[in-house]
Amino acid sequence: MRQYVQQITRIQEDERNRIARDLHDETAQALYALTRQVDNYIRSSANLQADTSAFLKGWWNRLK
Repeated sequence: MRQYVQQITRIQEDERNRIARDLHDETAQALYALTRQVDNYIRSSANLQADTSAFLKGWWNRLK
């Protein structure tokens, strides 16, 4: 019985680790995509107001 409980605990911990890795990978990919989109928007929008441009560049720097 003890071995069975240890095996279940190990399987649960492995699953938690897998989920944590998946979440980390998905979040990193989403943040990278967002940085590219913000960068592209800043570069392609020459008519941005100064405060809007500064705001976007500030977020872009935080996301890098």
